[in-house]
Amino acid sequence: MVETIEFELKQSLDFPIEVDAICPDVIAGKSIDEVKGLPAYEGKVVRKLADFFNISGSVGKEPSNVRIIVKNSNMKVKRIGERMSDGEIVIHGDAGMHVGDMMTGGKITINGDADHYAGVNMKGGILSVSGNAGNYLGGAYRGDWRGMSGGKIIVEGNAGFEIGAWMRGTKKTRENGEPLIHVKGNCGLHPGHHNHGGFIVIEGDCKGKAGSEMGRGDVAVLGKTEILASFVKTDETASEIPAINIKGPFTIYKGDTGVGGKGKLYVK
Repeated sequence: MVETIEFELKQSLDFPIEVDAICPDVIAGKSIDEVKGLPAYEGKVVRKLADFFNISGSVGKEPSNVRIIVKNSNMKVKRIGERMSDGEIVIHGDAGMHVGDMMTGGKITINGDADHYAGVNMKGGILSVSGNAGNYLGGAYRGDWRGMSGGKIIVEGNAGFEIGAWMRGTKKTRENGEPLIHVKGNCGLHPGHHNHGGFIVIEGDCKGKAGSEMGRGDVAVLGKTEILASFVKTDETASEIPAINIKGPFTIYKGDTGVGGKGKLYVK
């Protein structure tokens, strides 16, 4: 049986807090009092979750039995759902940096905007954003060459630059249409930078440089975008993108030939 626990932010924050303890894997099997005593980091100061949140409800014994609701959230509340493997998190408000980073399963729903680095190095699960998302969505940490390798990210609004950087899909994950980033609005520069097997769909406009240094994978722009000179127009057209059911018709460009890439850029 799924049990629900609520975290209601008490007041506005003077400084950002890091709350990776707000995660089904961390709180599963704990009492409410134990959850209240879990750490929340305010800079170098270690506080307790109860210092910032009114906490109520009940907690399931396993991550799959945990449903977390976060109320009054804002961009200063960071790392919600980091490394989660199962269960559900619903965030009412905005989510700060690193929401859903390295998650391997479960579902996070954000009824607001997501700050930068959401879903970084994600390996599974679903991250859904009703508003806009920041830069490096589903990408990699600085200095790392491994970005999102599984799961799906859906953004109803716009997204920033370098979304899906260093995505890495395999034959098996691609058969399931993963890893996938689907942005229903516009996006910034360099979506799919260094993509190696991921799917990226931009329903709106892209500022440019889509698929830069892409080795393989698929990037689709349904709105306006400039095509990098290192992408070669093919004679191929497509009525849809296989595995993810995005309808065309599309003109297909291959690249990034500047790095010997064999990825596909789909343009309407």
